[in-house]
Amino acid sequence: MLVLTLKRKHDFYIDDSRVVVKYIRLDEEAGLQVGGDPIVKITSDDWTEIFPGAFVRAAWSQSTNAVRVIVNAPGMDVVPGTLYRRNNQPVGE
Repeated sequence: MLVLTLKRKHDFYIDDSRVVVKYIRLDEEAGLQVGGDPIVKITSDDWTEIFPGAFVRAAWSQSTNAVRVIVNAPGMDVVPGTLYRRNNQPVGE
């Protein structure tokens, strides 16, 4: 399991699938989008499967404009977007 604190428009990757925070309604829900799929609502009440074997739920940050996304994706790589992009840059860039 991994916990990421993210603001709207921030992203992370599960394996090579990009997940973007599309909206945050504090203490209520947040919306995530995997690739071009429809936005998925997540809450702190339940785990939501965003694709096979990858589950997420929300936790609320002290920050007024961020959500903690708890990711449970056994056997999959979960990486913050900035780190994913840094590690996947072509050599020489």
